[in-house]
Amino acid sequence: MRINPLTILLLGQTALCGAMVLFRNLYSGSLPAGFAQFASLENWGTQTFLFLGWNLLLAWVPYWLAGVLPAVRGVLPGAGLLLLWLLFFPNAPYLITDLIHLRARGPIPLWFDALMLFSAAWTGLLLGYCSLLRVGEALRQRWGARVEWGFSMVALLLCGFGVYLGRFLRWNSWDALVQPAGLLKSIIRAMGDSHSLVLSLSVTILFGALLGLGYFTIYFLAKSKLS
Repeated sequence: MRINPLTILLLGQTALCGAMVLFRNLYSGSLPAGFAQFASLENWGTQTFLFLGWNLLLAWVPYWLAGVLPAVRGVLPGAGLLLLWLLFFPNAPYLITDLIHLRARGPIPLWFDALMLFSAAWTGLLLGYCSLLRVGEALRQRWGARVEWGFSMVALLLCGFGVYLGRFLRWNSWDALVQPAGLLKSIIRAMGDSHSLVLSLSVTILFGALLGLGYFTIYFLAKSKLS
C-alpha cells in the first residue's frame, strides 16, 4: 500500500520524538537493563518520559481513522466511525498538556527536555489538525462546506472538553466504551462542584479557541496561496 508524503513526514516526526526519548534514557542511565523491567508500566513515568511514546501512539489513532472514513459506505457505518474518531480525537492535541512535566532533571539539560516535549506536542497537534482536515474533506464532499465547518467547530470544542477529562479527571478515550457509567458519574460529579465546573469550562473554551484559531489558520493556508 502506497503511503502519501504527509504520512511519511508525520512518521518521521514521531520517529524523531522516539529517538530523543531513547537517547535521553541511554544518556541518563535511566533505561532499565532487562526488557521485562523496561516493559513494566511502573517505568513509564516522568523520569523516563516513556509515556510520550504511548501518547504519540494514541495520537495516531484519529489520523488513521480519518483515513479510513472516505472508504466507508453507508450512513450508519460512517456515523459510527465518525463517533469513534471523535472519541479518540482529543488524544492528539492532548500532548500539548505534557509540557507541564518540563523541569530541570539532571544530567539532561533543560533545553533538551524542552525540545523533546515541544517536539511531541507539535507532532500531536499536527496529527490532530491533519486528522480533522481529512474528516472535514470527507464531510464536505458528501454534505457540503457548511456541514464541514459546523462539524469542525463542534469537534474542536469537544476536543477541549476531552483534554479536560484526560488531564484533570484522568479518563481515557476507551473508558467511554468500557466504563461509560463511571465516566458519566465522574462528569456529573465534576459539574456539580463549582470549582470543577469553572475549571472545565475554562479549559474547554480556552483549549477549543486555541485549537480553533490554529486549525482554521492551517485550513486557509491549505486552501489558498499566500499573497
